[in-house]
Amino acid sequence: MNARFHKLRIWKITVVILLILGLPGVSVSSAEEISSYTIGTGSRAYQYEELLGLYQYSSPAYLKSSVTYQIEALNATLAAESYNSVNREYAEIVVKLSELEGVKGTLQAYAAGITDATALAEINAELMNIDVQINQYSKSISTAQFSLAETKLQEEMAVFYNTYQHMLITNAQTSLKNEFLKKCYGLMLIKEQQDYYQAYQSYLSLVRTVQVIKYQRGLIGRVDLDLAEANLMKNDVTILKNQSNYDKSLSIIIKETNLGSDFNFRFQLPAERKDYKQEELQATFLINNVTLKQLSNYINSYINYQNNNTTKSQALTKQIDLKIQDYSLQENELRNNIKAYAKDAITAYENAFRTYEMARSEIKLKGKQLEIVVAKKAYKKATELELRQAVYEKEAAEVTLYQSYYDIIVWQNILDNHIYGATP
Repeated sequence: MNARFHKLRIWKITVVILLILGLPGVSVSSAEEISSYTIGTGSRAYQYEELLGLYQYSSPAYLKSSVTYQIEALNATLAAESYNSVNREYAEIVVKLSELEGVKGTLQAYAAGITDATALAEINAELMNIDVQINQYSKSISTAQFSLAETKLQEEMAVFYNTYQHMLITNAQTSLKNEFLKKCYGLMLIKEQQDYYQAYQSYLSLVRTVQVIKYQRGLIGRVDLDLAEANLMKNDVTILKNQSNYDKSLSIIIKETNLGSDFNFRFQLPAERKDYKQEELQATFLINNVTLKQLSNYINSYINYQNNNTTKSQALTKQIDLKIQDYSLQENELRNNIKAYAKDAITAYENAFRTYEMARSEIKLKGKQLEIVVAKKAYKKATELELRQAVYEKEAAEVTLYQSYYDIIVWQNILDNHIYGATP
């Protein structure tokens, strides 16, 4: 648990004690407009944008995303070179075959005017030799035509990575930045969840104490006492798991940004609602989806392969038809899925704002309820158990509020950057 967690928890416990004692000048605050959230106690404060810059500079995964598609682009260049090589071989065979056909025609014309049997026999022998070579080159040209068509298909499919290299890299890095955003703002959410679990633990601890007394006095059975014990232990395990998640997430962020130890994070919490037009957003998602472009490339490549003059078997022709049909169906399905996703993402974003407004109202309500319990406790008209319950219920409302902040921020990033398939 980092130092700020300890200080914040000690502060909260102190406030509760002061409230219980009924000391003057102590009150429970209602929900306020929150513009930022701080994690850590170091002297160097980092805004999210600064962390993102460090992530882009230091993260191996982020840097690798660029290299990966540069390699793919080079593979496309190699595919083009392979096609050019096969095309040269094919052209050489065509030229050689043409030359042989020319020589054959010349010899046949020459033989028609010869009456000498010996000379005619030599010419016929030469013609037979040429026919053998023509037959060999005819078979070679058929094989070369097939190889040329295959390498052309591979080249057209691979050129996609060259044409859309920048878009592929941008999309991959945008997705990685979205994941980094989730990790950073996820720390805030885990922290608030931990505060709730700690407050709930305090309540459960007192419940167990009360149940022990009741059990000793014969007012409840062993099952009721065991249930109180089980609830306390279960929440304790949740606290440990949540702390482990926090430590792991923070460690990953530090590693991916190459930070030291003297820092704190100050994340902005914008709550200004954006108005997204469904049809416009769907169109933009479609335009920016690189998988759609790849499927279109596959379809066009196989159509060109289908329409070339290469002789194909019935099975191969059927296979090409099915591939074109399959890629076309995939393309249509993906279009529909993208449009549905964009629509659902807008709804999720709007629902996050509704939850935000609801949570703010609930925090105000829980704050007032806590004030009432504190006042009653001062006059011994409310129990310690009621006070602890009021505290953890207010913490629960705060978790809902920060969950809505998190959802708003992530969904807005997804919608602004058109990241198909992403979720908070």
